[in-house]
Amino acid sequence: MATIVRLPKLGLSDRGEIVEWRVAPPDRVQSGDVIAILESDKSAVDIEATTGGVLLTTYVDEGEEIAIEPGRPIAAIGSEGETAPSLDETEDESSEQASEDDGESMQSQPEQVPSVDGDLRVTPKARVVAAEQGIEKLENIKPTGPEESITVSDVERFSAETEPTSIEGAGDSSPASAVKSTPKAKRFASDHSIGLENVTGTGPKGAVTEEDVQRHLEGGTAQTPPPAESGISTTSGDPAGDNAEYTVAEVRELSRVERTVANRLSRSAREKPHVRGNRTVNIEPVERVVGELASKNESSLSVNDLLFRAVVLTLEAHPEFNAVYEDDEYRLIEEKNVGYAVDSEHGLLVPVVKDAGSKSLNALAESRRAVVDRVLDGRHSPSDLQGGTFTVTNVGALGMDSAFSIINPPEVAILVIGRRKPSLFETDDGVETAMGVQLSLLIDHRVLDGGDAGAFLQTLAGYLEQPSTILHTE
Repeated sequence: MATIVRLPKLGLSDRGEIVEWRVAPPDRVQSGDVIAILESDKSAVDIEATTGGVLLTTYVDEGEEIAIEPGRPIAAIGSEGETAPSLDETEDESSEQASEDDGESMQSQPEQVPSVDGDLRVTPKARVVAAEQGIEKLENIKPTGPEESITVSDVERFSAETEPTSIEGAGDSSPASAVKSTPKAKRFASDHSIGLENVTGTGPKGAVTEEDVQRHLEGGTAQTPPPAESGISTTSGDPAGDNAEYTVAEVRELSRVERTVANRLSRSAREKPHVRGNRTVNIEPVERVVGELASKNESSLSVNDLLFRAVVLTLEAHPEFNAVYEDDEYRLIEEKNVGYAVDSEHGLLVPVVKDAGSKSLNALAESRRAVVDRVLDGRHSPSDLQGGTFTVTNVGALGMDSAFSIINPPEVAILVIGRRKPSLFETDDGVETAMGVQLSLLIDHRVLDGGDAGAFLQTLAGYLEQPSTILHTE
């Protein structure tokens, strides 16, 4: 009997897509083999085979956007020559059996929602997906969920089987309103500012599909060309401005993770009044301590390890920075979950060292390296990127002196570390030259001010200029 591979409980967003199938029917797999990569707004995760055998079929196409529901069937594994069960047959199984992977029921009891007949049951996620796809009459959808409830799979099946609808409402007289298109094509075209009236449809009855829009985006103009009398001339792509002419060399579409990062940081830049304070510190004392420890074979600590520990100690002295601001509420957090931004193959990600304040220097160094390595190797889990209360980013590793970084929402501050370079410092004997790094602290001015920033940098500089305090503060 075939074993159904179902989505485990992942803690991801509501929507995502299988960006890669590592195997294809009828490949043989072993239990624990990675068979697919699932990407959501938050992260990319590996989906493993739950048993060994032959991959009989997959129920989700590569690149297809789906609802990330624990228990959702994505593939079937069985014996060679065995017939794979249909998708309908997999959904006839109980929700308890469908969620054996994580020991929890597949979904909560369906939500009772008003309808024409007064007793229609729809799961909360199905209701959201239906609204996104413009489906108003849910009573037309065949329910297959528990207690004859409508699930996300039911909504998506109904959407795929229903004749494509126009992009706009029936009363719209614009050219786009007469264009037949699938819901996915409509969303994709809207995301890329493409007029569907310019896209050649290859779907049922000439409907525009998502693939048609993608093909148009890659090979043609993304917007309706302006009339000749406008004086605007373009060779390809969108007009960049009056009288702009250019040829698009390549169109690079952001991954789901990159789009999420872009949206979050754009919102942060719009909503948070960023204020930056700078201070250059002499980094040579820290370097000397690290060198002495290494010469005695006492540790493998790095300059970054001591600097990271100094930040944690500074947060203990200034708890107003270890906080979040959302829903008009400024909350100081007890645990110090410090993020360390890294440039990964999935773009800028911020792995979080959880409860950093409770760790010794060596334990903190090990935790930071471990979570950073997981992210760089693509082995991280969604929890590795969640729950941050303060962020550190080292742009010096990229050769930059400083950067005006954007605060990672809903946090209220971010510390930027610049590159090591010769700097001037005042001493009791005058001015001396030493290797320094610039520390830039960006704050959310709604809850913090310049005085707070100055005090934070003063404390941090004190730890770095007298690193023995870092070693002996446990």
